[in-house]
Amino acid sequence: MNIPEPRSVNCADICRDGGTYVVLYLDKIGDFYEVELPVIIDSSSAGWHRIGYKPPIFRGYDPKIQGKIRAERQLSWEEGLAIRKKLVPLLSDNIGMGGRSRAEEMFELILSKGELPRINGVRLD
Repeated sequence: MNIPEPRSVNCADICRDGGTYVVLYLDKIGDFYEVELPVIIDSSSAGWHRIGYKPPIFRGYDPKIQGKIRAERQLSWEEGLAIRKKLVPLLSDNIGMGGRSRAEEMFELILSKGELPRINGVRLD
């Protein structure tokens, strides 16, 4: 995938849907793009639990109309890794909302292809 060359990561956070991650970045000409990592929830047992993540979704926003999505595409894990490779070097302590730590969490989940971390074989949710 040919993604617009990033200039800065502007914000990162986790959504209230149970754990979807979102990172917003600006490209070299000032247009906004979003990478979303949708959570997978298991609600079949008592309560609900995160069980992993789906491959990332990439969105481009219309620079003339705030909030209007101009393009959206489901990515493969390999494409997610390519975006991760371009965005990780741009992480700083000046990232808004959930900050650098949320972006780092998301990029680790992309690296693991949506698998939650495990300790002694037990998935952390």
